[in-house]
Amino acid sequence: MKIERWELAPGQALAVGPRIEFVAGDEEPPQRFDTSNGIHFVTAFGGKLSALDSFVGWLDPDVQVDTYEQRFGNQTPQARRVLNQQAMVSSKQIAEYVALKKLGFDVELVFGPAIVADVICEEEPHPNSACKVLQVGDTIVSFDGSPVESLPDLSALT
Repeated sequence: MKIERWELAPGQALAVGPRIEFVAGDEEPPQRFDTSNGIHFVTAFGGKLSALDSFVGWLDPDVQVDTYEQRFGNQTPQARRVLNQQAMVSSKQIAEYVALKKLGFDVELVFGPAIVADVICEEEPHPNSACKVLQVGDTIVSFDGSPVESLPDLSALT
């Protein structure tokens, strides 16, 4: 039996400012504000490891080495792609919100739908347990007869 190993390791913290460019057109480019501490985006590594890379990763305290199941659970590749796409969109929107708020714009964070990211079951779940009826990627639209439009709505009902 082949055992796959996957890493989670720190990447870089890169300045965002130098990566933004405004092309002059009909309009005046927006004013650029210098920051005292900068705005950065952070990267991380998370690829599949060879046996040698796994061994080296176990020796490095900054690297987390996981089995396939520890990393992905029982999600199908398609479910992982859907969740990763949703996470990327959410991360982008949160980053935009934080940046605009930091620059002094009057912005509001609007929550989207409550989407199931993981399903965890106890050893002997109740027959009506959520883990028996929900799948990764499902959108929760109601709970106990009450409508759910966002995660805060769901949190208020539980």
